[in-house]
Amino acid sequence: MNTDGWVTVRRDSFDYHIWLISQKATEVMSDRLGVDLSYEGQNLAAALMLNYLEDPLWMELDAEYGTRQTERTLATLKRARKLFARARAEVRNCPETAVEWWNNAAGQVRRLPRPTSLLINQSERLGAEGLEAMVEKLCDLYEIYVEHKPLRGKDRARRTALVLRAVFEVHTDIKPGKSSKHGAPSGTFAKLLDELFPILGIKANFLTYTRYACELPNDHPTLVEVKNVLQDGPVKLT
Repeated sequence: MNTDGWVTVRRDSFDYHIWLISQKATEVMSDRLGVDLSYEGQNLAAALMLNYLEDPLWMELDAEYGTRQTERTLATLKRARKLFARARAEVRNCPETAVEWWNNAAGQVRRLPRPTSLLINQSERLGAEGLEAMVEKLCDLYEIYVEHKPLRGKDRARRTALVLRAVFEVHTDIKPGKSSKHGAPSGTFAKLLDELFPILGIKANFLTYTRYACELPNDHPTLVEVKNVLQDGPVKLT
């Protein structure tokens, strides 16, 4: 925190990475729809599209948005956790071996896909203990993801399309349509979804998920829930 009371966020941090994505997505939606979707700086619609607290946020990995990437990452984290434990146990007997094991573990987790690797980088600023604590937390978190929330391949693409439909219905009079021409998006909804996917790190066909969103029943529980959140406005912070 600086002398003016503002919290300084490093540009190579996870928080800044997520904020930058949500800010860009919000600017694009606001510009294309002619409405202010900043929600007093909370970028609520974009945050719902990202929703990184609900499941792992794997960026730009083609179809690997589901459990496969999470399982591989969890396996790497568990190997690193074991190496960290071995390094701690060996540090008195053979410091050189302990350092070798620790560096091996740290190198493995540093190479994890973004933005998880950004969390690793942040934790290292707190020293060795900070890194080991982050690996422990991520092991616990990803075990929960794999056990309780097995995502299908394009869950993030579906969620983004659903939230965009909610944005249209809450903030505009434009009816989401499934229009395309010669394989290119031609309707407002399809064009905007096609523009949002690369911003959010999603590699998917816009038309498939335009159809998905437009064909959802009006009483779809998640659609209703998202619309209620958007209608309630900014989250009041206490």
